Amino acid sequence: HTIWFAPYHWYHNLAPGFKTLFFAVALCSWIYFVLKKHLRSALFFSIATTGILLFFYLFYMGFVRHHGMIFLVFIAGLWMKRADGRGNKLPETGFAQLIFYVILSLQFLQGLAAHVEDIERPFSQARETARYLRQPEFKDAMIVAEPDYRATAISGYLGQKLYSVKLDKWQSYMTWNTQSPQDVELPVLVNKAKILSAKHRVILLIAGKQRADTIVNSGIPLVSSFTGGILPDEDFYLFEIKGIPRP
Repeated sequence: HTIWFAPYHWYHNLAPGFKTLFFAVALCSWIYFVLKKHLRSALFFSIATTGILLFFYLFYMGFVRHHGMIFLVFIAGLWMKRADGRGNKLPETGFAQLIFYVILSLQFLQGLAAHVEDIERPFSQARETARYLRQPEFKDAMIVAEPDYRATAISGYLGQKLYSVKLDKWQSYMTWNTQSPQDVELPVLVNKAKILSAKHRVILLIAGKQRADTIVNSGIPLVSSFTGGILPDEDFYLFEIKGIPRP
């Protein structure tokens, strides 16, 4: 209940607190009212939703765009109920059916809003960053990414692995666990990049303006930047590290 709709549109901006908690409890109560006459559907919804929420709270809370699976679990529960021939409607009563279509309408509006936003500007600047890095001058460069999990899309567009200082390895994707979201401290990152620059031309790929500003203030030259995406943490900044002369 503390994470509401995406903040890009006014009709989805409901602040977290008692009102959203009350709404969440009321919505769950209504779902069980709809499923109460069909034990298998109610058990399925309870077990699946509990598993999803445990993942969010124990490993990674994520954002609202990650939570659509909860809605799909509800739809699956309704399908299971109907498949057993316990009702001809989804849901059974007229009032519940009205609520169901209100929920569908809200989903439609959010999807439409996200689609319009995506037309106006990209969700991430990964594609533009990768297009820039395809230039011949970067062919032999070693691309060091931080945070590494933000750069996986760039790796996909480039068709090559990027170097992760945190894991000390090349990777095109990452295995997500409780340690993965942790970022490398910038002094450690820059020092490692300078060591690598003894053998390679090192391009430091930084996601997020706050991290990039810190590196700019340290005197490392900015090569290029790609900003203006929907997700600010996937605005990318390129720096060239020249700490140690290469032989």
